[in-house]
Amino acid sequence: PLPPRPPPPPHPPNAPPPPLSELVPLAPEIVRTVLSSCGSATVTWDPSRAREKYPVLGYEVTAVRQDRASPPLRVQVFNTTADLGNLHAGTLYEVAIRARSSAGFGLPSQPVLVSTRPATAQPATPARAPRIEPTEGGDCGGIDLSLPPLRPGCGGDESYTLLGSTGDGWETLRKGVTTQAVQLTHLDPYAAYTFRLVAVNAAGQSQLGDASVAAVTGSLGGRLGLPPSVIATSSASFELGGAWSGCRPRMGWDVAYALREPGSDQRMWRGGGGGGGSWG
Repeated sequence: PLPPRPPPPPHPPNAPPPPLSELVPLAPEIVRTVLSSCGSATVTWDPSRAREKYPVLGYEVTAVRQDRASPPLRVQVFNTTADLGNLHAGTLYEVAIRARSSAGFGLPSQPVLVSTRPATAQPATPARAPRIEPTEGGDCGGIDLSLPPLRPGCGGDESYTLLGSTGDGWETLRKGVTTQAVQLTHLDPYAAYTFRLVAVNAAGQSQLGDASVAAVTGSLGGRLGLPPSVIATSSASFELGGAWSGCRPRMGWDVAYALREPGSDQRMWRGGGGGGGSWG
């Protein structure tokens, strides 16, 4: 039989240094919740194991709502205890910790669930009215809204109730809203809507918030807001075309045009017919 091969040297003299990922601290273990209130929480964990010559310099604690309704909260600490403030009441968070050395951040710990206690005071009136956002889709009965962020603390917001109106009173469109971006569909096509918010938590609900500006469903992404096309067909007539609706193909429209005398800014408006065609 052939003699056994000698083992290779552990590190050749000219070997490159190991990547930084091999030098960062290991993930922290045994993360525990020490204290939780309606607007804060305290967590602690066992120290992370450091690599040789790369001691742990600190930790980053990340808390994110389990429903991902708001951006993560990050806290930098130098010991193994962190106080997390500005949390939303009655909300479930995922908390993870990662250690830092001069080689960089290590892997995060396994996330633990931290639940804040319910609110103890009714929320104030919402900070602002919903804002209308440009609608990218072709939904004739759709409107995109931007809501104010939920307010943290024991008297903060756990969710919003969204109300809408076309002028005949307010109706509830959606409950339990926690995200800032809201897309409404299946509304009445080309109807003028206004919107209001009510903040809600475990202790009650707020007064009605301010009403938004009016917005017409489907108009922000459609052609109804564009000016009509005008083509002169003779010295005394013109042809008008343009605005149409795929949602309501039988929707008519009225036409008004004005005579403008040369050298004058005064206009005399005249009414025309509806539905398109030529006028002389």
